[in-house]
Amino acid sequence: MKKASRPRVRPGDRVILAYHKSVIPAYDGKPFVGHDQELRVSSVPGTGSQRNPYGVVVTDGEHFWHLLPEDVVPVPEPIAQASPTAAEIERDVDDITGTLRRRR
Repeated sequence: MKKASRPRVRPGDRVILAYHKSVIPAYDGKPFVGHDQELRVSSVPGTGSQRNPYGVVVTDGEHFWHLLPEDVVPVPEPIAQASPTAAEIERDVDDITGTLRRRR
């Protein structure tokens, strides 16, 4: 029996509900979960076999939901901007001070 591939989410990842998954209504003291609410992956149980398929446990920090791996989508991480190097900062400072010297 072939095992399923491991889900692309890992514990700690931020996820939202996939659009094919219906929203999770409020029940048993748990809050409503919509498609725009960010959740965190708590764990990825299972072995991927037919008897023990993968699952994803997500949390809002207080409550937990057990979902299928295809029911969640990772939230894209913001693209980090490279911080300027010391040489670039020094060049900018020199440009500014040179402009100030020329004005005097």
